[in-house]
Order: sequence, then structure tokens, then C-alpha cells
Amino acid sequence: MTGSKSNVVVVTGASGFIGRYCCNHLASSGFDVIRVGRASSDDVYCDLECLDSLCSLNSLPAYKAFIHLGAHVGWDGSPLQDMFLPNIVSTALIADITRKHGAHLVFASAAIIAGLNTEDISASSVDNPDTLYAKSKELAEQCLSASGVSAAILRVGGVYGLNGPCHLGLNRTIKAALKGETPVIYGSGSGKRNYIYVEDLASIIVATVQAGVTGTHLVSGHEVLSIVEMYQLICESFDLSSPLLLQTGDSSRSQIVSALPRFTGKSSFSESLMTIRQLSCNLPLMT
Repeated sequence: MTGSKSNVVVVTGASGFIGRYCCNHLASSGFDVIRVGRASSDDVYCDLECLDSLCSLNSLPAYKAFIHLGAHVGWDGSPLQDMFLPNIVSTALIADITRKHGAHLVFASAAIIAGLNTEDISASSVDNPDTLYAKSKELAEQCLSASGVSAAILRVGGVYGLNGPCHLGLNRTIKAALKGETPVIYGSGSGKRNYIYVEDLASIIVATVQAGVTGTHLVSGHEVLSIVEMYQLICESFDLSSPLLLQTGDSSRSQIVSALPRFTGKSSFSESLMTIRQLSCNLPLMT
């Protein structure tokens, strides 16, 4: 690590889906990145589910900002106690360490703190963490507030991209379409979303570090599309010969996350799909 404190950024979850893109954007913006995680490619090993491992973060060199992306994403029915260390305690310890460094913390939280079934999520929405994962994120946010650290809390909506996590149905559909499999819609597919492309999210996180933004902010994509519109664009972008498969089922609800312009992704869904297709084929990206 050759940079001064003003040029160093620490990232947990560095080898994860969002973390990989975030680290790439930080490096291309001139930052020296300390990658923290459990992969062999990470600079610092840290298991968020191990208290001794978490405490080792006390030994990090001086840094400008700490981006905390690592978490146990509990969509598999995990009990709250399984998320206590990786989601809540880890955030509290990182907040304390970062405050003592006199550095800035950017924390990836979740828009669904407003409620899994809330159709319109805005800055005025009342918190209603009706899932255990959302509850763990709310408790982590409270730890940040209590710590006194300078922090930006980013309440992120659904994130999609190449090899994105499959707890988001859109990522499962993109992965299947890349194998030539036609998307299946249960119900009418009329529910609307404004998911954010992972590259856009990485850019927003880097801009948040650069500007030293504080406070709690929603993060989302700018384009509102129905499920059926998204899946039709997937068929077109990936040249799938079969039409959408429609199955009987309950129509999906809508959930629109309203973010300020600086926290809103710029890419259109069709543009993102073309980039995903090119990346999957190891083709040069169009400029």
C-alpha cells in the first residue's frame, strides 16, 4: 500500500458481487483499495461471523473511508441470531474503528427497511422492517447512529448484473437467458420495479466517498419497468427464439424506490443487458 491516508479506501465484501465492481471503480478513480473478505484474492482476511476476525480490523493502516458491503443476506430464512455478528455487530465494530481513525464510513443498507410489500418507498416512508434481514439492517443503522462516526447510509433497492445473486428473480432470469432459456412469468407480470445496475451502484458509492456525503439516502435505478417488460427486453437482447412463458400465478406487486438524482442509476435496462451479454462473451464493451 503506497498511498497516503487521503487516498486509501477499505472495502468489506470486496470479492462479492457489488464489491468487485466497487473496487474496480475505486481503483480507476485513483484510490488505493484494501480489499477485505474471505477470498484468496483479498488483501486482508476477515470473517464477519467471527468476533476475533472482526477485531483484527483494528490493525488496518490509516484510511480515508471504509465501505462496508459485507453481510449475511438472509433471504434463505436465516434466524436473526445468524445475522447478529455479520450484520449488526460487525457494523458496530467497524463504525467504532472508523471513528477512531477519523475516517468516513459508507454502509450498504436496504430499501426494504420500509417494508417488503411497500409499493412506493421514499424518504418520507415509515420504517417497517417486516423481514428479519431488513430488521438486521435497521439495527445496524442504529449502531451507526449511536457510534458518532461520520457516515453515509445507502438504502439500496434490488441490484442486477452478470452473475448477480439469485435471491433476486431478475438475476436468476438473466443467468438462465444467457444459457438460452426462455423467461417464465407467473401471473401477469404487471408489477413494476426500478432495479439498479451494479455498475451504476458502484459509481454512486465511489461518488459518495469522493464527496464525503453523510446521512441516509435511498439508491435505485431511474427506469421503471414492469416484470413483463423487463423479461421481454431480456428475450430481445439475448436473441431468445421462444416467446415468454406465461404460467398461472399471483401477479407480482409493484415496488418503486424514489431516490435523489445523485443516488439514481443512469443506465437504461436495455443498455445494461447489452453490457451483460458482452461481458458474458468476453467481448470488448461498446463505447
